[in-house]
Amino acid sequence: MGLIATLVRRLHDGRTPAGGRGEDGVLGARGERAAERMLRRAGYAILRRNLRTRAGEIDIIARDPDGRTIVFVEVKTRIIVDSPGLPPEVRVGAGKRARLLRLARSTARRAGWARLPLRIDIVGVDLPPGTRGGEPVIRHHRGAVTG
Repeated sequence: MGLIATLVRRLHDGRTPAGGRGEDGVLGARGERAAERMLRRAGYAILRRNLRTRAGEIDIIARDPDGRTIVFVEVKTRIIVDSPGLPPEVRVGAGKRARLLRLARSTARRAGWARLPLRIDIVGVDLPPGTRGGEPVIRHHRGAVTG
């Protein structure tokens, strides 16, 4: 089956093609909402969620509680099982870090934030199994991406 036919079939049978909100996308969205709640409680102002550009996506853009620093946040999420293994944030490898740096810098230029302090944080979210109950475990790594 060709690529176009596969995409059309997925759209009609309710599955989402890669890059959409399939199972991984729904999981990611749950993690992003949990991360956003945690950031708000910590005094961050959420400026934008899921900014998509040709170069990639920024999960959350926020203003630090200091009132000046613009924070670009990458959120990594997983569901906790009996043997959880490595936390999800370790999946942010060198390529993703370089892409985040480029995205943050270009977004800051376009938004007029080039003279403000910028920071890239990573938030790891462990969700409990199932759709209800249990609090997520959230780890906030401030300044996790530098360059």
